[in-house]
This record gives sequence, structure tokens and C-alpha cells, in this order.
Amino acid sequence: MKKSQIILISIVLVLVAAGSGAYWWFASQVGTVGVNVSSSPKDLSIRFNGERVATTSKSGTLRTYRLHKDDYLLKVTAAGYKDFSIRIPVETGDNYRVAVNLELLHDSTITSPSQVEGLGSGVNISNITYYQGQTWAVITLSLNNSDPAYAAIQYDPSTAVWHMRAGPGTYFSPARIADLPQDVATDLMGRGL
Repeated sequence: MKKSQIILISIVLVLVAAGSGAYWWFASQVGTVGVNVSSSPKDLSIRFNGERVATTSKSGTLRTYRLHKDDYLLKVTAAGYKDFSIRIPVETGDNYRVAVNLELLHDSTITSPSQVEGLGSGVNISNITYYQGQTWAVITLSLNNSDPAYAAIQYDPSTAVWHMRAGPGTYFSPARIADLPQDVATDLMGRGL
């Protein structure tokens, strides 16, 4: 091998090693940001500096993101909720945890049976217990002097309508109860269902 080839190969190896070292140094210059959204809206969007990093999330799910050293604007949006945003100055090695409590745009307090899809005006609603940021409720229903019935209903913030998820006209199977949020299922089970 010629001396010029050896020098060229040596230069290439030095450049590759330097590039790898620079890459690993740059990659190590990160902090982490955990985002915990306490409600379970549809079409949830999580963005850092305008770049979407997630489009859905389950209630209470902590998502962790590794971000390079910089100032970030975290913005969480969902239909029917007020936007949530906060500035986060991420430094190398930082670990942030952000609790996001999305607020409804409209009051979801039940004042009339007509707010619950499928209930007629002759139905009375009482004993309303709200859960999950007032997006779930367990209610007592009665028609005239009939025995009370119980229902689990869910509020859709994008349409401002309550929907029956378990109640009269639906079968209260163990699987259906298990699919409800834990606090709602516990309430229904406490009512003897």
C-alpha cells in the first residue's frame, strides 16, 4: 500500500471517528419531558414548538419525550376543550413532568333530561355524581313513580351532548362495566349492579 493511500485511509478513519463522537455528543444533549393528560378526550394533539408528537392518549397516560436542549412551547389541544400551553426550557439532563388538566369549553352540568341522548322529557334525573373532569356521570333515572334505574353517561365535549354508555336498555355485563373508567364502574357496582 502506498504512503498516500495510508494517509488517506487514516484521514477517513479520523473523520468517521470525529463524526461519530460529535453525533453521540449531540445525541446526549437531551432532557426528558413527561406529559400526563388527566382526561380522555378524542383527537388529542400534543405539540412541541408546533410539531405534532402525539395525536391520541388514554386517560392518565404518561408520555415521555426526549428533547434536545432548547426552549419549547408545549401545546395540548382537543375538540371541546380549552387549549393548554406552557413554555419549558429544556436543559441537558433535565426531567420535567407536566400535568395537563384540560378544561371543558362549555359547562357540562346536567340540568335537563334532554341533554342526555335518547332520554324523553318524562324521565327524571337525580343523584348525579360526576367523574373524569365532569365528562362522565352516574345518574339515577325514574319515570313517574317507577323504581329507580341507574346509568353511566359520557359527555362529548365536541358536540356538548351526553351519551348513555350503560343503563336502561343496555346490558350490564361484566365486560361492559370493566370498559368504563374505574371510578364510574366502582360507583355502579356500589349501587348494586
